[in-house]
Amino acid sequence: MNKALLIHGIVELLGAIVLLAQPELLFLNEYTNESLHLIRMYGLLAAAVGATSLILWRNFEYNWMFKQVYLVFLGFQVFVTFHLHGMIQTGTMSHKGPWVVHLVLVGVLTLFYFKDLDRFNHEK
Repeated sequence: MNKALLIHGIVELLGAIVLLAQPELLFLNEYTNESLHLIRMYGLLAAAVGATSLILWRNFEYNWMFKQVYLVFLGFQVFVTFHLHGMIQTGTMSHKGPWVVHLVLVGVLTLFYFKDLDRFNHEK
C-alpha cells in the first residue's frame, strides 16, 4: 500500500504540473478564461493531493487513520475517473490519456488496498 501512495503522489504531481503549465495538452484549445481558471484550480487540487500522498508515503503506518485517508484517495480517483469519462463523452477532453491514467490509479490503489487489508490494526 505504501508503494501505491508513492505512485499516486508522483502521478498527481505530474498531472498538476501539466494542468498548471500546459492545460492545452489535455483539453481542446477552445476553452474560455473561466474554464482555464477551473482547470488550474484542479491543478492546485492535484498538487495538494499528490503532496499529501507523498507525505503519507514517507510516514506510513498500518493504522486506522492511514486506512481512512487511503480510502478517501481511492474514492477521489473513482469520482475523477467517472468525471473524465463524461468529459470524453461530451467532447470536452481532447484525448483519453487522463481518463486511462486515473482508471489505472483506481486499479493500483484497489489492488494494494486488498493486498494489505489484513495488515491493518482494526482498532481505532
